Amino acid sequence: MQISIKRLVSCFINLILFIILTLMWIRFRNIEIAPTNWSIYVSITAVSLLIIQLITIIKLKIGIHDFVFWYIILQFLFYYGRIIVYALGLDAEVPWKLFLMYPENVIFKASIFALCFTQGVFVGIISIKNTKKQSINKLKVKSDYYSSKVLFLAGIIMFIMTFPFEVYKNISTIMAQKAGEYVAVIQINGMVAALGTISVAGIIVIIASQKLKMKNAVILLGLYGVYQVLYMMLSGDRRQAITSFIVLGLCMIKTYNIKINFRKMLMLSVVAYFMFIFLSAIKTVRQNGIIMSEVVIAMNEILRNGNIFVEVLGEFGSTFFTIVNSIAYYPQYYPFIAGKSYLASILIIIPGVFTSLYPNLFKATTIPENLQAIDGNPCGGSLGQDLFANFGEYGILFMIILGIIIALVSRRYKNPSKFDNCKYYIVFLILINVVRTGVYEITRTLVFGLVIFKIACVISNKEERNSIFKLNS
Repeated sequence: MQISIKRLVSCFINLILFIILTLMWIRFRNIEIAPTNWSIYVSITAVSLLIIQLITIIKLKIGIHDFVFWYIILQFLFYYGRIIVYALGLDAEVPWKLFLMYPENVIFKASIFALCFTQGVFVGIISIKNTKKQSINKLKVKSDYYSSKVLFLAGIIMFIMTFPFEVYKNISTIMAQKAGEYVAVIQINGMVAALGTISVAGIIVIIASQKLKMKNAVILLGLYGVYQVLYMMLSGDRRQAITSFIVLGLCMIKTYNIKINFRKMLMLSVVAYFMFIFLSAIKTVRQNGIIMSEVVIAMNEILRNGNIFVEVLGEFGSTFFTIVNSIAYYPQYYPFIAGKSYLASILIIIPGVFTSLYPNLFKATTIPENLQAIDGNPCGGSLGQDLFANFGEYGILFMIILGIIIALVSRRYKNPSKFDNCKYYIVFLILINVVRTGVYEITRTLVFGLVIFKIACVISNKEERNSIFKLNS
């Protein structure tokens, strides 16, 4: 495989930055007292890395339809949003006082490890070309076998199969939060949660099949959007819905070749801004019952104080503390897992087998639950957390490899069929959650999503062939 000079230079420059950050980790890994104003320096470094990474992908002609673009943006928000709020002296406005729950030197070390993770994974991602070309014969076979009608029916089958699980998962989350608890993916039931997470993939397939007129596709999106808004209102959790809307929006734009100009972008931004304000107001008043007059008052308060961005950065950026708690408690409370969680993420794909045959290994590799058992903080999981809990500081050595794996999984065809577009956006939908979840959730959900898609296509194709046979007989 040939590598262009432009890609080679980009990899070299970003690799140098990764080495510098690694040397920073070596310099500060045993620090007892965090430097003064460390959060300001880390914030400036994180923003600088974001700018460099965006310039790099622009040079490599990676656009907004590509997984890499959104991964970079969302990872920045989820890993550094809370640090930036803290650096601005506004963390007191965020309800969850996580900075008070861990030693400052541990938080500082975690921020350096996070910077290494961000840059190391990026080096791995850009080392692999984000697109590939398939043969004309292969494209023709796919186009013949997976027609618009087949894919449309497959999408309906997928949605019918998985949406009840999403409803169950959402209700469980809402009920747990009302009781002041936290529901993780594994705590609900791994298989149920995975199936519920991929229900939106059915809508993606319906849209990408190009069977619907754009007007009907917009109505479909609107109906699903209403459901998600209701869930966000009742749960206060906006992260999953936002990533789903991003992928659905990109799928719509690609499928119907929608041109996004400045006017449309501005309008979407204004709508998104007021939607965030509305949801924030709901989140503020929902404990005492949702009364519209109180919602309006809360919205006015948010507009006057201008703290919507602080709230969003504070909520999303809490993922950073998944790295903090792993550094705080591994190996002090738990021994390093030495790669076992990656093996477990494969074994757990088959429901019930791994948990029954290897219960001790299962317990040892459920990292977020083990960490929550110590301090009670439901921070969840992340790939950065996985690396440290498995290998400690030597996890830095595997960051580039992890980036290469992400790049290979998320690659798309230059000349895709409708089937390829469906598959790409399903992978996109599931894989983008690596910015806020660990390998456990991603591996199982990704396999389930692709397997169910394939099964739905086989059923749909068989139905179409039976219909054709009946018409010809």
